[in-house]
Amino acid sequence: MLEIASDGTWQKDLFDKPAIYLEVGVSEYWRFDPTGGEFYTPVLQGDRLAGGRWQRIPVAPDDDGRLCGRSDVLGLDLHAETRRLHLRDARTGRWLPDPDDTRQEREEVLARAVAAEAALGAEAAARRAAEAEVAALRARLSDQP
Repeated sequence: MLEIASDGTWQKDLFDKPAIYLEVGVSEYWRFDPTGGEFYTPVLQGDRLAGGRWQRIPVAPDDDGRLCGRSDVLGLDLHAETRRLHLRDARTGRWLPDPDDTRQEREEVLARAVAAEAALGAEAAARRAAEAEVAALRARLSDQP
């Protein structure tokens, strides 16, 4: 379970939900504060169910200084950056696509496709114009004695 803190939920995330999640058998409970510490300190917190109780999951700075914790349940490393949470496959080390990055990539691909289509259209128009000119020149040549 992962909760993203907001003004309306952060207190429930810290005080009410741990007991509820314990009761229903959630095995890991993560919390992330995208404000950079307005609601939680540290901004990334995780707990693991062990022996019927929550035990804190260690979080520490990664090589880039981002707070990082490992989710054994998900097989992911969670890396907290101000306002963003990045996920990396703990086994392969590959980063999972970020929705904002994915959206930007889609927009860039679409822009390139539109530009390519426009270029193809211009090329086709130029080809038709050249073919018409060739046809006109042939007609003029065939009209000469």
